[in-house]
Amino acid sequence: GESLFNDGVAGSLYQTFLALVLLTLHGQAPSGLAAFGNGLVLFVVEAGGGLALGGLAGFLISQGLKRIDDPVLETTITLLSAYGIYWVANAVHLSAIIAVIVTALILGNYGQAIGMSARTRSD
Repeated sequence: GESLFNDGVAGSLYQTFLALVLLTLHGQAPSGLAAFGNGLVLFVVEAGGGLALGGLAGFLISQGLKRIDDPVLETTITLLSAYGIYWVANAVHLSAIIAVIVTALILGNYGQAIGMSARTRSD
């Protein structure tokens, strides 16, 4: 579990430092404290946005699963949610890894208890 979050944080930090390097190469490098501030804001937006998007997706998918009583469909939606949330987070420049992890954690706990039918849980 922890190493997955480390991967998400590492990806966000990589994007932050890449942005600073590209700005420097194009002669627009912020200086000292400004670079740190810009990097921190970019990191918080990317990692925090992934966290928020994953949480929202996990909650909404769990609520949607409440209305379905078909084990195959519920399992398919659960599996596709990982790919879908990764694609959405990546498209809006948020941490896709963190978004997928948070979605999976919510679906595996809250979603299983609240959303999945008893028939799906037993199969």
